[in-house]
Amino acid sequence: MPTHGPAAHARLGGTAAHWEVSDARWRDVPGMVNIVVAAAAGGFFTPAYLDVRYQVGLALQLSSVLLRGQMAVPGQASTQARLRVVRDGRDVLGFSLVRRLPEVEPERHLELHLLAVRADARRVGVGQALIQDCVTHLADGQCLLLTTLAKADGMRRLVRRMGAMTLGPVPLVSPGQQALTAHVFDPAGCGEWQGKPWRAWLGAAQA
Repeated sequence: MPTHGPAAHARLGGTAAHWEVSDARWRDVPGMVNIVVAAAAGGFFTPAYLDVRYQVGLALQLSSVLLRGQMAVPGQASTQARLRVVRDGRDVLGFSLVRRLPEVEPERHLELHLLAVRADARRVGVGQALIQDCVTHLADGQCLLLTTLAKADGMRRLVRRMGAMTLGPVPLVSPGQQALTAHVFDPAGCGEWQGKPWRAWLGAAQA
């Protein structure tokens, strides 16, 4: 377990190797919700999380993952999910929420549905440790999809540096939807997303 807080790690040039990633616990839920709300206030997540109703919904969703190992997204079937955290003592510094994608091949396609790091714990390897943990836990033949908001330049640079391919913009399905860019970690060569091979998405992104 880490013995220094985020500021100490920053002074020491902290990296992902400093941080232990472990399964989330019930006591972690309030801290995870607070991290998401603060990130939403900074424009890193949808501002809907600033609404108390969405905060309650998020807490219930995280609790469902801890209780049943599953989560549901509105309009989609419930699928297996996993919550992992990085802590400094008892404090949650960041967490990841990974789920199977029911609309494609759930045995092969996973989604990094949510990754959030506390503001004072950024740029010291916490996010990198969480992403590396997600990729390390991919089984043979699985890939990991994720999306980034326009403001998340640091996240895009990080995942590209770690080996993710950028697929391009996610098609907008509603007028109020925020623009997202899709990326994939595909160590086993899953090959396609939304019926198009990775190379087609890469070609569109680079055009």
